[in-house]
Amino acid sequence: MIKAIIFDLDDTLISEKEFVESGFLAVSKYVSSKTRTYTTEYLLETLQVLHKISSDKVFNRMNEKLGLGADISVKELVDVYRNHKPRISLYKDVLPVIKKLKEQNYKLGIITDGYLETQKNKIDSLNIRDIFDAIIITDELGRDFWKPSPVPYELMSKRLNIDYSEMMYIGDNPKKDFYISSIYPVITLRINRLGYYNNIEYYKGIKENFEIDSFSQIFNILNKVNI
Repeated sequence: MIKAIIFDLDDTLISEKEFVESGFLAVSKYVSSKTRTYTTEYLLETLQVLHKISSDKVFNRMNEKLGLGADISVKELVDVYRNHKPRISLYKDVLPVIKKLKEQNYKLGIITDGYLETQKNKIDSLNIRDIFDAIIITDELGRDFWKPSPVPYELMSKRLNIDYSEMMYIGDNPKKDFYISSIYPVITLRINRLGYYNNIEYYKGIKENFEIDSFSQIFNILNKVNI
């Protein structure tokens, strides 16, 4: 019997693309105000074009393209991006489902990877701390304990006082979100958000137990596994 629903954050509860756009805007405003050479609009468009070509080392490439090195380091740009207060929102199908799950007395949690301050800022911007019974940012445990490490799930089990067989985890990333089911009897769901990690390979070939396209389908899965 499932008693707790645990969620990934990026591309599960929120759009990572929306966060990236928010970060690019913050960096563009910072560079524009510091150099007074380029407008925020021009810098934002530059970042968007570079990111469309490749997401690898976008700030390095912008720095080189615009010759910012004498005034602004790449580290500065990365710090602004990671530490900014993002303008983001939950996917539209999230809150109605969360509300219904709480009404049905399910415990709710989040396990999310990512840099600590970045993930904290996302959660604070969303104002969702009071909605969830436990939130684990794996970076607080150390990089070695990012998913697919079982450690955050072990900690979640203790915090919510539930067995692994009573836990359902919902994520999007084949590289790290579903491997836990090969270690503990956690039911895993993959939500298809068409995010950044939609087409990558499964870690060690371990796939999700169920696949959904909308949060409203969570209840169909709960009905199946709770028989």
